[in-house]
Parts: sequence; C-alpha cells; structure tokens
Amino acid sequence: MMKKTYKIIWYVVLAHILCIIDRITKHTAMQIDGILESGVPGLSWSYVKNRGISWGMFYSYSSISFILMTSIIGVVIVALAIYTYKRFQENYSILGEVLVLSGAMSNLIDRICYAGVIDFIVVSYHDWFFPVFNVADIAIFVGVCIMLINLWRQDV
Repeated sequence: MMKKTYKIIWYVVLAHILCIIDRITKHTAMQIDGILESGVPGLSWSYVKNRGISWGMFYSYSSISFILMTSIIGVVIVALAIYTYKRFQENYSILGEVLVLSGAMSNLIDRICYAGVIDFIVVSYHDWFFPVFNVADIAIFVGVCIMLINLWRQDV
C-alpha cells in the first residue's frame, strides 16, 4: 500500500512540476514582442495564440466553434483521467498518461483564460518551419509515445 502511495505522490508532483514549467514559460513568451533568437541554430521563440488544436488544425475565429472544441477537449481530458485511474488501480505504469494529462490541463487553462493556447517554440531549418508549440505539447507528445510503447509491450 505504501508503495502505491509513493507512486501516486510522485505522479502528482511530476504533473505539477510540468504544469508550473509550462505556465512560467508561457507567461514569459507572452512578454516577448516579436521573434527572439535562442542562440541555437534553428530554434527561436515567438508568441502565438492558437485557437485550434495541435499545429493550428481546426483554427477558428468563431467563438461558438472555439467553445465547442474546448468542451470536447475537456470531455476527452475527463475520459483520460478515468482511464488513468483505472490503469493505476490495476498497477500499470501511468507515466505517459500523467504527461498527457498535465500538458492537456495546462493547454486547457490557456483556452479558458486567454481564448487560445499560448505557443512560442519555433523550430526551423532554412525556409522550413515546424508548427509553433509549447512545453505542454512536448509533454503530450512524449506521454503519447510512452502510452503507445506500453500498449505495444502489453500485447507482446
């Protein structure tokens, strides 16, 4: 029982640390006026408000569409939280799920507070630019990768 208690504490602390890092970096990004070069070739910072989902897909100026998409995202977060709880009760690793939930919750906070997700990390190579993203998006991506690896391992 104690081992499970320590695990859940670790997961909660990790989720909070990720969310805090994301909130601080987004707050800093909102203070940037224009593009800020990082000193690393192909990496810069530029404040962008994304009213769509990943990589600006389904971007909408319509408030109704935005509220609908935000509501759907909220429902998906709740469903993932329930799934995560069940997996934890069955003694599975929930690291991937915690990363996804932490990133998704921080992005949901943006959607509610700023009417769009704050993105700021720009990766480029010559004239090619990857869609702008944030720390929460990195957590979501890594979390999904971990979840897929865990599912693959379960099937083997």
